[in-house]
Order: sequence, then C-alpha cells, then structure tokens
Amino acid sequence: MGFQQGFANDSLMMYRSGLCVDPRPFAREPVLFQYSLANPPLVETWGQGLWVFHNPNCNYPLETHAFPDTTDYRYENGRIVAYHSGWQPITSSTTKVSFPGTEASPASIGSFHSEINVETIPKAIAYSMIGDVDIDLPPMEERGWFGDTSSAFLGMICEDNQTNIWGAAILARDEFFEFHVIETHLNFPNRNHAWINLTTKIFQYLLKPQRIFPR
Repeated sequence: MGFQQGFANDSLMMYRSGLCVDPRPFAREPVLFQYSLANPPLVETWGQGLWVFHNPNCNYPLETHAFPDTTDYRYENGRIVAYHSGWQPITSSTTKVSFPGTEASPASIGSFHSEINVETIPKAIAYSMIGDVDIDLPPMEERGWFGDTSSAFLGMICEDNQTNIWGAAILARDEFFEFHVIETHLNFPNRNHAWINLTTKIFQYLLKPQRIFPR
C-alpha cells in the first residue's frame, strides 16, 4: 500500500503474485497471476482478499457488499454462494527487488514481467488455436484447458478413467507459429496436483523471454 502511495518508488521494484478468483461459469480453477506494482492492472484496496461470511440466523443481517471490494458468502438453498465485487485474490505475496546506489529508477529500467495470467480457457477456443496437434499421452480423457493472456502457451490436463491417474501437456508455438507439445507429465494422483504442476510450469516459461520453440 505504501508503494502505491509513492514511497520507495525510486529504489524498489515490486511484484505481486498469487491466485485470484476466476468468476467465469466454466472455470473450475483460479487464475495464477503476477504483475508489477510499477505498472499495475488495478489498484490494491483494503477490501481485496476480505471475505465476509453471513450468518443466515443472525438478528441484524448485513447487506451483501456492506463493506467495499469484499467477497460475500451466503447460505442459500442448501449451498454456499459467493458474491464477488470485482477482482479478488485468494492468495497473494509481494516480491521486492532493490536497486541501491543506481542512478536509474526501477520505473526507467522497466519491468521484465509486467503482467502474467494463467487461466482456464474453453475447449472450443483451445481447439481453434491448436488445430490437429498430436498430444503424446496414453489414452486419457481431457479434463481442462489453460492458457496465458498473451496466447504464447497452452496447457491441458487429462485423466485415465480406469486408474484415476492424471496427466498434463504443455504446448507452445514453433517457428511457423503453430502449436506443438513441448512437455508432457504423467502419474499425478488427482486433478489439483496436475493443475498446479501445469500452471506452475507455464508460469516458469513466461518468466523467460523465449516464446518460439522449434520442432
């Protein structure tokens, strides 16, 4: 919050990263994000990350979003329903990079990774991007597609219905800008392990400048 108010802007570069809510109805997983506080896509408020759980039996109920920028949870029709107000982090951490004794400020040096998002994408959109790509994995059922907002990388998680073993594949563009598989991984015990491995691998690729992977 202090960095946003102008403190240490000439001696620090700060990055915020973590997981945020993906409110789209087809998304099962959150979005993996990172952005530079020198050029943020949004301003962090006090309400970000604050969750309000409403007691259905209380005598003096609060209205939904009685507090600004919060996520409100209500018990409705036998289930818990979340009401989001804008962008909401689930987990968030800040990395500080110091530039002591330099004449150039971090803002003038620039941000190498100003903003990164790895999020769920619909299967139809993924197929429109990859065409006829042979994914070298044992016969498995596709369970989800993911990509970054720059469309440099795609990822797919899959499951063996007989063994309940999960796998993952990462795709990137070749010298002709066509997608092909650059990594596959198997033997994950569940969907969450496969998703974490896949999105972390894509995130690591995005932190490097390479975007073309020749066959």
